[in-house]
Parts: sequence; C-alpha cells; structure tokens
Amino acid sequence: MVDVEYVVDDLEPLWQKALFIGAVILLTLLIPSTAFGYFAEKSIPGDTLYPIKKGIEAGVLAIESLTPYGRTNYLLTLADNRSNETTTLIENAYANGGNFGNTLVYSDDTLAALVNSVKDAKNTVDTISDPQQKQQAEQNLANSIQKYQDNLQKISAVVSQPSTTFTGFGNSTSLSDTADTPTPTPSQNTSPTTQDQQELLTQLNQTQNDLQNLQDTLTTTPEPTSTPIPSPSPTQVPSPTIMLHPTNTQAPTPAWRSHDNGGDSNKHDKTH
Repeated sequence: MVDVEYVVDDLEPLWQKALFIGAVILLTLLIPSTAFGYFAEKSIPGDTLYPIKKGIEAGVLAIESLTPYGRTNYLLTLADNRSNETTTLIENAYANGGNFGNTLVYSDDTLAALVNSVKDAKNTVDTISDPQQKQQAEQNLANSIQKYQDNLQKISAVVSQPSTTFTGFGNSTSLSDTADTPTPTPSQNTSPTTQDQQELLTQLNQTQNDLQNLQDTLTTTPEPTSTPIPSPSPTQVPSPTIMLHPTNTQAPTPAWRSHDNGGDSNKHDKTH
C-alpha cells in the first residue's frame, strides 16, 4: 500500500520548484522592458546589455511598423540612437588616452546603421497614403538628416585635432542642442592626427556624403534653425538743445521817431 502522505510530501517541493521556475521565466520576460530596458537604453556597442537594447528596439519597430507613419518616426528614433552612440564611443576613446582600437569597429557599424535607418525611413515615407501625415513625415526626415549632418560636422572638427587638445564635444551628444553649439575650429599650431583618427574621419566623411545624397533626393527642405535674436542695447537719447534766438543789441528806430527827427532838423535849419 502506497503511503499517500509520503507522496504528497514528495510532490510539494516539485510544485514549489515549478512555481519558482515560472516566476523566474515571467520576471525574465518582464524585466527587459523595465529595469534591464532602462539600463540597456544607456548602453553602447561593446556593453553587456547592448544586445538587449537592440532586441527591444526590434520589438518596438515591429509594433510601430503597423502603420507607415509610425514606422518612419521610429526609424528616425533609431537613427538618433546610432548617432548618439557614435558620439559616446569617440568620447570614450579620448577618455582612454586616444585609443581608437575597438571604437573604429563599433563606430563603423553605428554609422552604417544610422544611414540604413534613414534610407529605410525615406522608403517608408513614400508608402504613406495620408497627405498630411506624409508631409509631416517628410519634414521630420529632412530635419533629422540636417541634424545628423550638423552633429557629424562637429565631431569631425574635434577628431581632426590632436588627441591632447580634446576637451569634449560640449552639447553635441544631445542632438536637440546641436544647433546652439558652436562648431569647434582646429588650432593653427597642431600636430598631425594619428592614423586611427584619419580612419575615423574617413568614416565620418563617408557618412556625411551618404546623408547628403539622401537629402538631395528630398523635395522638402529642412526647417531653418531658430537662432536667438539679441536684444538691442539701450541707447542714450541726447537731450534736445534749446536754441535761443539772438537778441538785437540795438533796437530799431521807430518810423515815427525818424520822421520827428527829420521834421525837427528842418525846423532847426529854418530858424537859422
């Protein structure tokens, strides 16, 4: 006869293990969209969480692709991510003493992915049937390409300088602020850049050319960047000068006075 109590006691650990395993699987599925997703969003190529970031992006892109307009906008978001990752990779290389070894491999991938996202966005715009959405998507695409061009130009200006003169990209890592960040100019007394820097400049220039070719095919021009208008400095208004009419020192002789004098003189002559 089988001891029922023994069997039940033996099954309890199995149920506990099954519940534990199920909870772990559930958390594993949910965590990437919460905690892992938050930290993965900040990751760059070479980081442990970067594959999770790419996986989340692929999932979101699949959802956004239900409509051409949504797909276009998210493709530009992906292009933003690749542009920011490129900037961070180069900053990290300078922080490591100008070691561009792994950076050149990763930056080549991020820059190529940036161009591919922009190309895909342009092809998707052509499939939008709603006129207003299509016009808005075309404008967003034109503005984004110009934004990437400005960012790459700022990075190239810094990379062309010696590693010892690197002071950072300022606000260039934030693409929304690139318009307000002045483009750094290379110093006149600089030593030649390293071979890695030259290779990186080649990557950046090629990306700019690819983006320029895409921009040339657009019928919509990017919106002009608004620049702050300096307030005019107050000018001192000169106080008006009061002009006084000159006073005559000699009062004119009245006409009646001149006649009287003439009459008196005639009388004087007659008396004599």
